[in-house]
Amino acid sequence: MCDYLEAVTDGRIKRLRIHIPPRHMKSRIVSVFWPIWMWLRSPSFRWLSYSYSADLATQHALDSRRVLASDWFRSLWPELVLTGDQNTKSHYENNHGGSRRAGSMRGGITGFGGDGIIIDDPHDASGAESDAERNETLEAYRLGVSTRLNDPKQGFIVLVMQRLHEQDLAGYLEEEEPDAWASVVFPAEYDGERRRTPLGEYDWRYKEGELLWPERYGPVEIANLKKSLKGYGEAGQLQQRPVSRRGGMIDVAWLKVLPAKPAGVLWVRAWDFAGTEGGGDHTAGLLVGEDEEGRIYLADGIYGQWGPGEVELVLHQTAMIDGQDIPIRIPQDPAQAGKSQVFQMVTRLLRGWTVWAELNNGSKITRATGWVSQARVGNVYLVAGPWVSDFMGEARMFPRGKKDDYIDAVSAGFDELTKRGGGGAGSGLSKDDYERFSGREPQSTGDALDRYLRDPKNDRREGGKGGLRWNRGRT
Repeated sequence: MCDYLEAVTDGRIKRLRIHIPPRHMKSRIVSVFWPIWMWLRSPSFRWLSYSYSADLATQHALDSRRVLASDWFRSLWPELVLTGDQNTKSHYENNHGGSRRAGSMRGGITGFGGDGIIIDDPHDASGAESDAERNETLEAYRLGVSTRLNDPKQGFIVLVMQRLHEQDLAGYLEEEEPDAWASVVFPAEYDGERRRTPLGEYDWRYKEGELLWPERYGPVEIANLKKSLKGYGEAGQLQQRPVSRRGGMIDVAWLKVLPAKPAGVLWVRAWDFAGTEGGGDHTAGLLVGEDEEGRIYLADGIYGQWGPGEVELVLHQTAMIDGQDIPIRIPQDPAQAGKSQVFQMVTRLLRGWTVWAELNNGSKITRATGWVSQARVGNVYLVAGPWVSDFMGEARMFPRGKKDDYIDAVSAGFDELTKRGGGGAGSGLSKDDYERFSGREPQSTGDALDRYLRDPKNDRREGGKGGLRWNRGRT
């Protein structure tokens, strides 16, 4: 954080957003100590500092003034003193012409300009859910705060805050001024994302789940905060990834949990593979099923961060447990290497199973729309198991959450069931067709592969636009 404040001081950054959990020294560093440090370099600098309330902005300014007036400070820097004719809690000046004014976002400082602006917590946490209050703050920034720089070319604005809402001031700036701001984000628990600014990477953590300040907020303290904030507050205030309180696209209240798998369900094991080992994404596999009435079922989730060799081992072991009567859907990378990977999986790792490999077309949201529509009308059921908690966490945050591996797996499985006709009443399958399609004697993957390779249009040397597909009686 201090490195970036120095970059602002030196003129390398003109707009800086810092997002960090509460009680992690953000206000002490940015609003109390940094203005003093700046005065020691440029004593004539004129500050404007804002917060959601005049009381909080004044408190920050007062804390700085107390440092400036302390015997310790005056003994080290006697040349910098506060003037006697202008020295109040919210407005004071020094003997070199420097000044500081503090006020609220909504009308606290009118008619005055500054060389630099600090916005520290523009929203009250208790009011961030109010569209009216939030929009008043955004309007205050647009029409007031953003226009207060004495020199728009040389001046700077620093925003420091915990995220409270998708459409808070930080969210507005992300959408309306994405290229103007350098963004420094510190989640309480490291989430695996390697974030960069023009100055390079800044988060020193590499292990997912590593705490930001374990000496102050260790595992017990973070766990207590999570209980207090719950999923919504945790995502915003702790992890700096706010989502809609209703969970964005999915309301988990739509999802029903059953104690055991029902009979008469057509199942497919769908996988979503992580891009790289330890890269933040996880590999996830789910059984996705549909019965003759069109009800959708999710069961037996598998989830973890594994390297390529470990993924193959998990894939094979899971296939052995599921049995050869459960077809498998895997994603295919569009590059030639992805086709080669699929070929190896089908011919070596999963020989004897029915395997479908498909490109993931469209956005994550688009791919999820089909089964989410089913969930919305109460037509998606989860089979109880240890995996359900993680799945619910992803569903609650989708599409704004960091993790969506289970969601992608469900989307792939639902897509496969839909393409194959499913088992629902509107699928066009007779009862005999349904029983045969979901039966216990799948065609050998090797036979289907032989036919696939004999077909000239599937010459692997030329590649292809579609997914490689092996299934019962279809190539």
